[in-house]
This record gives sequence, C-alpha cells and structure tokens, in this order.
Amino acid sequence: MFSEPTVFVVGAGASAEYGIAVGDKLKLEIAHLLNLYYDGGQLTRGDHQIDEWLRRHNQATTGSYQISQAQFRSARLISDAMPHALSIDNFIDAHRGDEEIALCAKLGITKAILLEEGRSTLAALKNPYDAFSFTHVANTWLARLFQMATENVAKSEVEELFDNLTLIVFNYDRCVEAYFPRALQQYYGMQPREAAQLLSKLRIIHPYGVAGGLDDRGEMTVPFGSTDVDLLEVSQGIRTFSEGLADSRIGSHIEAALRSASTLVFLGFSFHPLNLELLNSSTPHLKRILATTHGLSKSAVATIEKTLLETYNKAEPRGLIMSQGDRLDELELVDLKAYDFCSQYFRSLSSTRPLEATRSA
Repeated sequence: MFSEPTVFVVGAGASAEYGIAVGDKLKLEIAHLLNLYYDGGQLTRGDHQIDEWLRRHNQATTGSYQISQAQFRSARLISDAMPHALSIDNFIDAHRGDEEIALCAKLGITKAILLEEGRSTLAALKNPYDAFSFTHVANTWLARLFQMATENVAKSEVEELFDNLTLIVFNYDRCVEAYFPRALQQYYGMQPREAAQLLSKLRIIHPYGVAGGLDDRGEMTVPFGSTDVDLLEVSQGIRTFSEGLADSRIGSHIEAALRSASTLVFLGFSFHPLNLELLNSSTPHLKRILATTHGLSKSAVATIEKTLLETYNKAEPRGLIMSQGDRLDELELVDLKAYDFCSQYFRSLSSTRPLEATRSA
C-alpha cells in the first residue's frame, strides 16, 4: 500500500493501454459521429442517437422536434475542423461561449467515449455479475497500481487501502471505476456492493467530467460502455477547459490532494498548459515528481522539466538559495509507457509495512 500521500495524474496515454482511442483517433471518431447530413429530412450520415437527442432537447426547450440550423452548422463545423484541431478540448476552448458548439461537442464526446469503452479490453466489465478474465489486462498500469495498493494488506484492513492514494484523471472514460471494483471482488472475495462501497473511498478526480459518474454507493450511474442512455443527460457530466477552470469544487479537491502530496506521478499525460493550470497549487510536502514522457524529444522533455519545477515552485530563484524544505528529493522524467513505468518503479512507489506488522495487526 501507499504509506505516504501519493497523487497519480492520469492522461490519455494510460487509457490507450485498454484500447481506448485517444488523440487523433478519438478526434476522427467524434468527427464521424457529428458529420450530420440529411437527405429529404432523413439522416443519411452521422450518428442517429446524437440526432435524436438534439431533437429531444429542442422539443423540450422550444417545442420543435427539429434540428436547428445553428446545431446543424455547429455539428458540421466540429466534424470538418477535427483534422486541424490539437484535440476536441482545444477546439471547444477556441469557441468558448458558443453554446451550440459546446452542446454538439459534448454529445459527440459522450457517444465516442461510451463506444470506446464498449470496444475496450475492459468492455466485459459492463455487468458486475458477468465473468471476466483479468489475464487479458494483466500487462496494464491499473493491474500494477492495484498490486501496489493491496500488497501486504489483509482483508481485515481493506478500509485503509486507499488512504494515501488520489487519482486525478483527465480522461473522460471510466477505466479506473470499471477495473477496481471487480479486481477487489476477485482478490478479497467481496460482493459487488461491498467492492463498490470500498471504491467510494478512493479519491478519483475528473477535472473535465466523465461519461457517467459514480453514485453515493460507488456504483456507476451508467454501465461501462453502454450506449443505451439518455445521451443528453450523460453529456452534462462533460466539462470544457473553461468550465473545468471555473469549477471551484473540483479546484478545491485538486488543491487539497496536491497540498498533502509527498509524491506526484504523471502517467500518459500531455502537459497541456491549461491542464497544468488546473494542477497549479501549493505543494509544501512534495518531495518527488515522476513522469512518463514516452515518445517525446529531448527538447520537449527539457521544457516539461522546467515547467514542472516552475509550476510547483521548486525552481531555484536566480540569486537566491532555496531552503532544504522547498527542494525536491527526486525529479525523474522517463521514456516509458504507463505499464512499464509502474512495473519498473513498483518498489519505489509502493511502501509496504513489514510482514510481521501485518500478521500481528
């Protein structure tokens, strides 16, 4: 388990290990879904579910069961613009304040993420009572994280399992929420409700929302990978860049996690400036920063290192000497994927109690 407060900041690269489309692939899927085209009033291209929920939205707000011209143009604009956009989030931010763009984009994101969950290697976790073989996902970062958290933790002590662990997940998918309850069931012989309640003790922060969150009992409000949903309602759980920055509740959760953190780990994270702005917080106890930088150039890694030092006030001011308490003991940026990182840094990250102490507890 983690003996000191540890925060994992999780980006799209981590979800890719489960077959979730990220980056350009996700953009193109959203472009395909929002490429609405009508012939004689009938939808011939684009996603029928998005079309249906736009109509229902209009019927509820204006009384007209028709797609408005503004919505049609917005959906097509998003679709046409995706090849040029760094990400769907960047595109929405470029059109901040445009409610029709935000509405169509959120519907596209929600449908795309639910489809990706349903195609992922975790798709069979949709129903908590269906059989699932974890051998299919043994070589993934969540498997290693689960092992770190549970090492030398007896079933009688599971209430303490997540005491020092926080996950700040910038992805819209719910791989963490799908994986952990079933793993707890199999490892500790828990019932589904019992595992869900334990999961509710794990601090999982989604700065930009999620395609169906957890209820008070730790259970998913939308089954993993299910598209049989009120797409409009579920899409309200998605936040844009500007909405994420403006959400004081999310900001306070992130600030509290970082303020107490001793170790900060970035997995599959892109280090986008707006994302880092959300993570800019006082870190008086921070001693270690570890990050994966798989596939990045040396100059990019150097820039990230400088940015991290400045973000967390660990860069030594010119002409001044930092006190020992403000210094980092360790800063490592490594060219590894999420699973490889968690494997190679397993012992460095997890701090377990001696077996004697565990047995006598």
